[in-house]
Amino acid sequence: MSLKKNTLYNLLGATAPLVIIIATTPLYLKAIGNERYGILALVWLLFGYFGLFDFGLSRATSNRLSIASNQAPSRQQELFTTSLILNTGLGVVAGMIILLIGLPLLENLSKISAPLNTELARAVPWIAGLLPISTMGSAVTGALESRERFLALNIAQFFGSLHLAVAPLLAVLWIEPSIEIAVAATAISRAIGVFPIAILAWRQYEMRQPLIFRKETIKDLFAYGGWITATNVISPLLVSIDQFLIAGIKGAAALPYYSIPFSLASKMLILPNAAARALFPKISRQDSIEAKASLIGYCETIGLLMSLICGPSLLVSHYVLLLWIDSAFADNASMVLRIIVLGAWLNGIASIPYIYLQGQRRPEVPAKIHAAEIIPYIFLLWGMVAWLGLVGAALAWAIRVAVDAALLLHFSGVLKNVVTRLFPLAVLQSTAFALSITHHNFSTLLAGTVLLVGVTAGYGYLCIPLVKETVNQFISNLIIKRNL
Repeated sequence: MSLKKNTLYNLLGATAPLVIIIATTPLYLKAIGNERYGILALVWLLFGYFGLFDFGLSRATSNRLSIASNQAPSRQQELFTTSLILNTGLGVVAGMIILLIGLPLLENLSKISAPLNTELARAVPWIAGLLPISTMGSAVTGALESRERFLALNIAQFFGSLHLAVAPLLAVLWIEPSIEIAVAATAISRAIGVFPIAILAWRQYEMRQPLIFRKETIKDLFAYGGWITATNVISPLLVSIDQFLIAGIKGAAALPYYSIPFSLASKMLILPNAAARALFPKISRQDSIEAKASLIGYCETIGLLMSLICGPSLLVSHYVLLLWIDSAFADNASMVLRIIVLGAWLNGIASIPYIYLQGQRRPEVPAKIHAAEIIPYIFLLWGMVAWLGLVGAALAWAIRVAVDAALLLHFSGVLKNVVTRLFPLAVLQSTAFALSITHHNFSTLLAGTVLLVGVTAGYGYLCIPLVKETVNQFISNLIIKRNL
C-alpha cells in the first residue's frame, strides 16, 4: 500500500471535520457562553487524560499486528480479540473511577459557579459512559491501521467526526444550553461513530470463531504497551496542565482566550499526525537502516510542509481570529496563537522520531523523555503564567515542545542531520513571527506571506531530496497523461 496515499487519506479524513469544527466553535461560544465553554474544555481534557486506561494497548496492537502480518490468521485474530476485550474492560474501570472522582477533581481545578456546578454533576455519568466506548474505539482503530486500511477507516471516521461536531451543538441550541446536554450528545455521537469502525475491523480479521483470549498474548501486549502507558500517563498532563492552571488562576471564563488558539494551532498537526499514522506500520516492519532513512526523509518533508502551513498562519493570525470570532477576542488571543503556532512547527517535526522510536521497539525512550520533562515544565509554566499570563503559558509550552523535539531527534540518532537541513526553514519561521508582531498592515502581511511561501517552496525543492523526487514524479506523470 502506498505510503503517500495512506498519508493523503489520513490528511483528508482529519481535515474535513476540521471545517465543521471551525464553523461551529463561534456558535458554541454564543450558545453557551465563555464559562460553560471553558468548563467543557476542562471536561474533555480530563476525559482525554483518562484515555491512559488504554494502557498503550491500541499502539501495541497496531505494532504487533503489523509484525504478524505474514503469520497465521489465527494468531492475528488472537491479538485482535485480546486487545478488544482488554481495552473495553479497562475503559469500564476508568469510567467507574470518573464516577467517583470526576466532579470533585474538576471542582478543585477551576473556579465554577454554583449553577454550573449542578450542570457538571449531571454530566459526569455521561463522561464515565464515554470511556469504554473510547477505549474500544482505540483498539479497533489500531487493528485497521495495522492492515493499512486507511481509506475505509478515514471514511468511517469522517462521518463519525461530522456527527460528533454537529450533534452536540444542535442539542444545546434545540434542547437546552447546558453542560449536561452537550456532554450527553457527545457520548451518544461517539458511540454512533465507533460502531462502523468496529464492524470494519471485525470483518477485516474474519472473526467467525469464538473470541480468543490468551494469557501469553496479554503479557506480550502489556510488555510493549507498558512504556506506551507511561507516555500516555504523562503526555496528556504535558498537553493539558497549562489549561488547568489557567482555569485555576484566572478562572474558567479566561480559558477560551488560550484554549481556542491552542485548539486552532493544534489542528495544524493534522498533516504530521496523518503522515506518522501512515508511517507507523511500515516502520514497525522495517529493519534499522530502512527505518532511519524513512525517519530522516520524513522529518525533512514534514518540516517543509509545516513551514508552508505555519509561516503564513503566523503572518495572518490576528486577522484569522478577527474574522472568525471578533476584534476583542483577536486582541486578547492573537499573540497566544502566534507563539503556539511557532511551537506547533517543532511539534509536527517531533511526531516522526516519536513514532520511529515506538515502531522500532524502543517505546521506553519517549516515555523517559516525557517523564524527565514533567517537573521542570510545571515549574516553568507556573512562573511564566504568573509573570506573563496567557502569553507566558504559550511561551512555556513552546519551550517544552522545542526541548522535546531535540531530545527525540537526539535519541533517534539524527539530531545534527535534521537540524542542519531544517535550519533555513527555522530562520524563515522566526522571520515570519517577527514580522507578524512588528507590522499590522494587511497588505504588507499578505505580500510577506506570498514571498515566504515562494522562498520556502523553492528551498524544499532544491534542498530536500524526497520533496524534489515527489515533485518531479508528479510532473512526469502529468506529462505522460497529457501525451496519451
